Amino acid sequence: MTASAPKFMAINRSKIWMQVADQIKEMIDREEFAPGEKLPSERELCEQFGVSRMSIREALRKLQADSYIDVRSGLGTFVVEANKRSVARLSDWLDTHVDSLKKLIELRMAIEPGIAELAAAKASEQDVAALRQHAEALADVDTDQASSTDAAFHLELASITKNSMIEQIVEEILDATHDLRRVTLKDRDHMRLASGGHLGVVEAIARQDPDGAAAAMRRHLTDARTSLLNAETEEKT
Repeated sequence: MTASAPKFMAINRSKIWMQVADQIKEMIDREEFAPGEKLPSERELCEQFGVSRMSIREALRKLQADSYIDVRSGLGTFVVEANKRSVARLSDWLDTHVDSLKKLIELRMAIEPGIAELAAAKASEQDVAALRQHAEALADVDTDQASSTDAAFHLELASITKNSMIEQIVEEILDATHDLRRVTLKDRDHMRLASGGHLGVVEAIARQDPDGAAAAMRRHLTDARTSLLNAETEEKT
């Protein structure tokens, strides 16, 4: 920490440790403390914040639990890289958004099986090949491309219906469910599960089986709901 670094703001007396934690967290997010940088000692933090060592220790425990810092015995406290904080930050976000995500899955359950059913009645061989390509790609792309690859499959499916109103609705659903995909496609295992669900839809469409396509889409969305519920359970434990 250099001498020219911005000073901490004064703390009011309610929930002191939480305010300390929030202020340090904001500075880390703004990279006023760089990844890997060592934080000031507890004594220095006490002096700069004007609070007790107990408050500082509580704040540091919170930051460590949230994966913002790494406390190394005998060495000090260091800022964790942003990509290693993503799981903890997702957990915080999920805590306040999970009900909305569940409603979005209910919306998809009400609409997307019907889209798959209609696509099965209209798809050409070229349409099936394009769908299959999107479905297979989801198992192999980098995790930061998972959401867009998943969206491409559902957009392709909507386009097969040759119904501009359906395409518009699906585009709006995909915009609304970006954060849902962030949860349900969070790692390689979940991406492969979703890829398998997509392929189930593709196979039914290739057979020109509307009922099978609708059922496969329901299974795929059920998997997404299960992934969300599992993430909620993990967040609470």
